[in-house]
Parts: sequence; C-alpha cells; structure tokens
Amino acid sequence: MYIDRDSPKDYLSNGRKEELSRLYKAHRKEFVQWCVNKYNINEDQAMEAYQESVIIFYENILSGKLQDFSSSAKTYLFAIGKNKLRESFRAKIVMTHDDDAILGQLVEESESVKEPFFKIMERNFLRLNERCKQLLSLFYYEQLNMDQITVQLNYKNVDSTKNQKYKCLKQLREYCEEEGTE
Repeated sequence: MYIDRDSPKDYLSNGRKEELSRLYKAHRKEFVQWCVNKYNINEDQAMEAYQESVIIFYENILSGKLQDFSSSAKTYLFAIGKNKLRESFRAKIVMTHDDDAILGQLVEESESVKEPFFKIMERNFLRLNERCKQLLSLFYYEQLNMDQITVQLNYKNVDSTKNQKYKCLKQLREYCEEEGTE
C-alpha cells in the first residue's frame, strides 16, 4: 500500500497504478457498508459514491491538488465520499421561494431512487412543530390552496400563510441537512 516517503503523485505514477486498484479493492466493502448504515442509502448508491470518490482521489493526485497525505489514503478517500454524499443530500433538498412543487415532487418520487431521501424527509417532518405539520399537510396532502389554508388556520392573510409555509419548509430542509451531515 502507500509508502509514507512517496508523494501522492509518486504513489500512482511510474507503473504503480496497481496501488490505486489495491486501494479501490481494499476499502470498497467497508465504504459501502458505512454509507448504507450512516446515510441510509442502498448499496448501488453507495457503490456509485465510492467510485466517484476513487476517481476524485485519483484526479486530485494527478492534478497536484493533493500534495501530501495528512492522514491515511483510506481516511482521505472516506472524506471525499462523505463530502460527495453531503453535497448530494444538499442538492436534493434545496428549497427556493418557488417551493410549491418541491414536496409534491418528492412525494411522487418516493417510490423511485430517492426512497432513502424521502424517508429522511418524512422522519424530519415529524420534528416540525404542530402548526408547520398542519400547514404543510393541508397544502401537500389535502391539496388545499393558500386561501383555504389561510381561513382554516386563521392566518392574517395569504401572504402570511405563504411566508409561514416557506419558513416551515426551510426548517424541514435544515433538519434534513443536519441528518445528512451527522
């Protein structure tokens, strides 16, 4: 495996690319298990994250971005994977002011590849205060419009209801991000 006196570039150059192959094989199973357990994703998704991590690891060495290992190659590889997964979770839960379709879309996709993400979202929905749960349920599950929700929940006006809905979605996003980064 990696020899401490070599630079990372030497590690993979001059016919030593077999080291990359060894690194890939040595940590694949552990990485996949770690992802499945920690991030609640399936093995295929974990394997894809691992492959991306190995590619980034390799590219960082070749580009000179990685000059020295401050820890083991395994630790560096897992850190890349963790960052890729966090980035992936963040990308999936980005909410904007035009967020009306976001939860509806996630509900529709719950039977697809995003099932683990949907479970995270569902779990964190339960962490919201009762008012937020009620508002979001009325909008996304009961499919009431903002006027109806304003009357039913006794908000001052439709703009207040929209603002509260945005705040509730923002809180939900923050909870999901916390879970994705633990």
